[in-house]
Amino acid sequence: ALRTGDLEMIEAPDGVVAWRRWADDGARVVAVNMGADASLDIAGTVVVASDGQGEGEPFAGTLGADRAVLVESA
Repeated sequence: ALRTGDLEMIEAPDGVVAWRRWADDGARVVAVNMGADASLDIAGTVVVASDGQGEGEPFAGTLGADRAVLVESA
């Protein structure tokens, strides 16, 4: 569901771009923060983080400055 499937942009604070893709194999959210720490309403497990922090754990709801995550949606 990362390269194919339906795509939905997710409303996010200034400086953050986030989108959800889903297909038969599930849903994934990608969020990229190019600004200050930001709160995001995303539920799921962090698969990959640009800094490696939180991988394999539930997304905590805050995306740090200059960070990106791939979250497998719950």
